[in-house]
Amino acid sequence: MNNSDNKVLRLNNFEDFGPSRLRLLKHIENNCLEYLINSGYSNVDPPILESADLFLKKSLGSTSSSTYTFTDLENQLVSMRPDFTASVIRLIFDNLKKKNFMSKVCYSGPVFRYEPVTSKSMQIYQVGAEFLGQKGNKSDLELLSNSIKCLDLSGVKNYKIDLGNVGIVRELILKKGFGNSIAELVLNNLGNFNDKDWEKNLIFKAKQLNLIRLNNKENSSLSYEDILKDYEDRLSLNLGMRTQKDIINRFAGKVASQITMEEIKECIDLVKNIMNMTIEEFLDNKNSIKLDSKSCQEFRILLKNVQNILDEKRSLSLNFTLTRNLAYYNGIVFDVKSEEGIILGGGGRYDDLPSRLGYDFDQGCLGFAINLTKTTQVIGY
Repeated sequence: MNNSDNKVLRLNNFEDFGPSRLRLLKHIENNCLEYLINSGYSNVDPPILESADLFLKKSLGSTSSSTYTFTDLENQLVSMRPDFTASVIRLIFDNLKKKNFMSKVCYSGPVFRYEPVTSKSMQIYQVGAEFLGQKGNKSDLELLSNSIKCLDLSGVKNYKIDLGNVGIVRELILKKGFGNSIAELVLNNLGNFNDKDWEKNLIFKAKQLNLIRLNNKENSSLSYEDILKDYEDRLSLNLGMRTQKDIINRFAGKVASQITMEEIKECIDLVKNIMNMTIEEFLDNKNSIKLDSKSCQEFRILLKNVQNILDEKRSLSLNFTLTRNLAYYNGIVFDVKSEEGIILGGGGRYDDLPSRLGYDFDQGCLGFAINLTKTTQVIGY
């Protein structure tokens, strides 16, 4: 038998870093952290392992399939962090108990993910920041400016920023009279907008979720007692951790949000109009949809300010399809890509995340991260 057959191999997609690549990574990491610290950010280092509940609460279970979760020797359910955001917010509020609230923090280190679609396990080295305590354009611009500065410090010469706004898309759908259930369905499927069968698949999912009614009769008047009477047999079965009231309220909300087939197609046409809008059309407000709300006006100012920061080697594109596949974003969201289209980092606004994690805080929350693993690949080492 060949001795090489007994060698223990490195796990697929977990990369070794030799001296030159590690030296480059550490150089970029140190430059970015030095800049952020000098800009008023406190450097922190949360643990790699956390309670699994932290990440499940963050995303309402939507990232559970990409998170390494297991039971440790003390029979605790723990997870390896898939990103820094939830851990950093927990760290900030743990320190708040010590009367030491840090509104701006920066970090660096590895995160671990499993991508079910590609069957890939990954260790990614990140540097980034979280910013708590402000809402609006000023903090959005600071976030994007810091991201741009960190990319510049990394040595990446040509890159592109795709910038969207989840809040504006949701606002437009709701303003047209479509309910929260329809808005969330659309937002959760925007990442596939450019697929050939996007419209067909969205309608199919709406039917599966019982969001389309077959006639024009209004269902919003359906009472708690009506549902209890009509579904008495089903509601007497084992409901797991949910109460009967929880299920009825959720069902009533869905029924109230039901729309006709004509209305779902009208909603789809609205979304197509928004998604196909160029940055010039949005800035000039030259579109069949008049985007005159306060949030649209503020987003225009932000876009112009970011354009002023960038030069001809670094472009800015409007991309309302961006949702980053995370349920908690509620404002701006962006990706930074190399000229080859490799995603080097990104971030956005998620004001509701601290309260979702159990903290009494509603003053704004946003952050970004740069993927140093990908960045060193793009630069070469």
